[in-house]
Amino acid sequence: ELLDLNSNLSISEIIQINTNIKVAEIFKYETFYLPLRADFRGRLYLNSFYLNYQGSDLSKSLVNFAKGKKLTDEGLNYLYIYGANLYNFNSINKDNHKNRIAWVTQNIDKIYNMDLKFIKKAENVWSFVSFCLVMRQLKNDPNYEVKLPIYIDATCSGIQHIAGMIKD
Repeated sequence: ELLDLNSNLSISEIIQINTNIKVAEIFKYETFYLPLRADFRGRLYLNSFYLNYQGSDLSKSLVNFAKGKKLTDEGLNYLYIYGANLYNFNSINKDNHKNRIAWVTQNIDKIYNMDLKFIKKAENVWSFVSFCLVMRQLKNDPNYEVKLPIYIDATCSGIQHIAGMIKD
């Protein structure tokens, strides 16, 4: 039913969706690396067309880390903030963190139940579905090791990438 959202897609868009899904199926149980290149400003870009964190919403939703981490309370808060950002109800991604966490808490039953009418209203439907699946796992097992990348900001900032690599 989620594909009904894409009823106005061109043939090339449908091919890209199907290709992303097939590539994800092939690599489902494999660990793989995403090759990067840097431009003259230090911004990092992926060389991979399919399954990358800089691609389409579907592409982003299919990429997970090979190893997961058990979330701390702070980590869970960032997961909630990320979920609210993905849904982006009334531009909530511009709101403060407390309100975004509250929004997820208020909608937790719809998230756990993956209410289709609710999900279809998300700004980033596919990534929001991935978020909902992780939330379901956490409901069933609070010690679940989350592998979902949580995007915060500036995915192309070379300085931020370097700071992250050196843990600064």
